[in-house]
Amino acid sequence: MADILKAVLRLPLTLLDLMIDWQQRSEERAAITELSPHQRRDIGLSQEDLFEMAAKLRWTRSL
Repeated sequence: MADILKAVLRLPLTLLDLMIDWQQRSEERAAITELSPHQRRDIGLSQEDLFEMAAKLRWTRSL
């Protein structure tokens, strides 16, 4: 019973952490589309790669 109570009490913090992660990924994906061609070449990505990353859904884990 105590384990269930601990899990329930942790749930709001866990959800908040998840929402913060989603927001950070969303911001990173938006920023990456603004890289210059030179910056894209430096990191080895094409324009299409960047647009594909930016189009991912907010809850998608990988960049």
